[in-house]
Amino acid sequence: MRSANVLLGLSSALLVGTGAAYVLVPGAMLGIVDIEATSTSVFLLRTEGVALVCAGIFVLSAIGRPDRAVLIVLVGLAAYYVFSSVIDLMAWTDGVVGDISLPSVFVRLVLGVVCALSALRLRATAT
Repeated sequence: MRSANVLLGLSSALLVGTGAAYVLVPGAMLGIVDIEATSTSVFLLRTEGVALVCAGIFVLSAIGRPDRAVLIVLVGLAAYYVFSSVIDLMAWTDGVVGDISLPSVFVRLVLGVVCALSALRLRATAT
C-alpha cells in the first residue's frame, strides 16, 4: 500500500504542476511541443489545465484511503496515462507535435503500466 500511496503522491504533483503550467503559461507549454499559441489553443489548454489541477487534488485525496478507493484511482490514472500517451503519439505521427513530445509519451506509458501493476497487486492482496 505504501508504494501505491507514493505513486498517488507523485501523480498528484505531476497533474497539479502540469495543470498549473497550462493555466499560467499556456504559450510556453504549447511552444515546447511546437504548437502555435492561438487564442483557441490557449483557451483549450487553460481549460485542460483546470481539469488537471482538479484531478491532481482528487488523486491526493485518495492517499491513505481504503484499498478499494486507492484501487479505483490507480485504474483511472493508468487509463489516463496510457490513453493520453497514445493520443500524443498519434499527434506526433501526424506531425502535430514535435519530437520533444516523445519523452513525455514514454514517461506516461511507464507510469500507466506501473499504476496498472500497482492496482493489480493491491487487488490481489485485498481479496
